[in-house]
Amino acid sequence: MGANMKKKYSLIHYFSSLHTLQPLIIFPLLLLLLFPTSLSAMEK
Repeated sequence: MGANMKKKYSLIHYFSSLHTLQPLIIFPLLLLLLFPTSLSAMEK
């Protein structure tokens, strides 16, 4: 039972660390999406 709780906690810890890393992943993706559109807007 103790080992199972530890496993569950490590999963929660993993997902919480993922959640904190999410902005680091999403931000570059947003930049990649916005950059070409802003470039095309500047060219016009």
